[in-house]
Parts: sequence; structure tokens; C-alpha cells
Amino acid sequence: MNWLQSLMNPVLLTLISGTLGARNVWSQSSNGNGCSIVAEATQTGFAATFYDYPQAELIRFNSDNYVGNRYTTDLSVVTSALGVTEPNFSFATNFDSHTLYGLDVNLYNVLIQYTGYFYAKETGLYRVSVNEMNDGAFLWLGSNAGFDCCKQTIPEQSYDDVLLGVRNDGSHFSYVFLQEGVFYPMRVVYINIYFGAVMQFQIMTPSGNIISNFEDSVFNFEKDDIRACATIDASNTLEVSTVYSFLPTDAATTEIIYTDSVTYANNGVASTYM
Repeated sequence: MNWLQSLMNPVLLTLISGTLGARNVWSQSSNGNGCSIVAEATQTGFAATFYDYPQAELIRFNSDNYVGNRYTTDLSVVTSALGVTEPNFSFATNFDSHTLYGLDVNLYNVLIQYTGYFYAKETGLYRVSVNEMNDGAFLWLGSNAGFDCCKQTIPEQSYDDVLLGVRNDGSHFSYVFLQEGVFYPMRVVYINIYFGAVMQFQIMTPSGNIISNFEDSVFNFEKDDIRACATIDASNTLEVSTVYSFLPTDAATTEIIYTDSVTYANNGVASTYM
């Protein structure tokens, strides 16, 4: 069996599955692990931290380890914002600063880290979708690789557990199984290396509600305000079947297309999503 035949065979994994399409998209569907938290104070929305990213720097942009964690020690923090409930934005190409989250910021070359706890109001599969990213973004949800649910630290090796990573335009998605009443660590790392800046993502709940305004879904807790925190492991099993197909684009180029079929059992009844 040659490498092409091997790659085209369906792959069936339990609990977690990863797919790589053309190198620019990393998508995996997984069970979410979260925690229960008792805190003295709660902040609504994401905490956004702006880093000074080197203009047109592609080596770091294409480094998995860098976008997973290394940026936190390599780059300088420019500014930050709390209470970000509507993170999505779209700005045309120019060198001027923009007003974003109440801040006057440069978006021409920037890395923005978003962190917060996603609170699941339903039990089931949540679909995390990227509608457009310029230039790229990486999303963790329901994994201590995003940040430790109780300690709030980001591990050194976290990229392998990214739920959805995108280094190109277009629509992509992943699934994560979450349980009602649990807080799940969520981290988004957005990078614009130059020119126009676009970030558009959303989460679809098991009942089909679309979340792009996270006012009722994402919260933050100061570490010193947390009085009790207990981890909650996923209680469900996912089966993910990944099928690769090859689409010739011209005589010299072949594009890899992938699709995921995610199946999980709810009260003994299997449901399948594409």
C-alpha cells in the first residue's frame, strides 16, 4: 500500500481525532474537560491581551509551538481589555490605528490573545466555526491546553490539543462535547501579520443557537477571587471518522479535501454530525 492509498483510508478514533488539511488547517473534535468554580467576583466576557507582533513575520506564524505558547514570553504586551463580549471584527487594509474594544490599537501587525471560561447551558455537541480569518487564529475550548481550568496557567506544549487552527481564509469547524453547568477554559490566539485584519468565529449550541455575542456565555475570574475549583472530566465518548479526498485543481496541483463525521451517544441514541 503506497502513502496515497493509506491517506485515503477512513480513520476512526475514539475520544479524540485530529485532521490536517493541506497544513493550513488543523481541526479536531473532542470531549471537553472543565471545572466548577466558586468565586467572589465574576467578569463578563473575554480578557483580550494585545502583543506587538513583528510585521510580515511568517516563521513564527507558521510555528505550532510559537502560536501555542511561546508568544507569551517572546512578545511585548501593548495593551489589554476586559469584558470583551463581541470579539469579532473586520478592518480594511491601512496603516492607521483602529478603535477596538474601546482601545486605540494597531491591527496592521498584531497578536491578540483572548481568554475566558465558556459556560455550557446545554449538554451535547457544540460546533466551533471560523467563518473568516485574516491572517490566522487558533482556538482551544474544553482543554487545559487552552489554560489550566483552576490554575489559569498556559502549558508549554499546547498546540497538539488545539480544537481549531486556521492559517488561511475560508470556513472551517470542529466539535466539542460539553456538559450543562460546567465552566470550560477557552483561549483564542489571533494573528495579523500585515494589511487587512479580520476575525470572524462563532459557536453553535446543541439546540442550534448561534453565539457570536458572548455576553451570557464567557466569563472571567481573578485567580485571587476563586474560593473553590474542582475539575470535571468529560463523561461522553466521541467517535470521529475522517475521510480524505483529492481534488485536482490543475495538471500540477492537487488539493486535499477532508470531512469529519462526528458521532456521539446521548441517552443511548447515537447522533451523527458532519
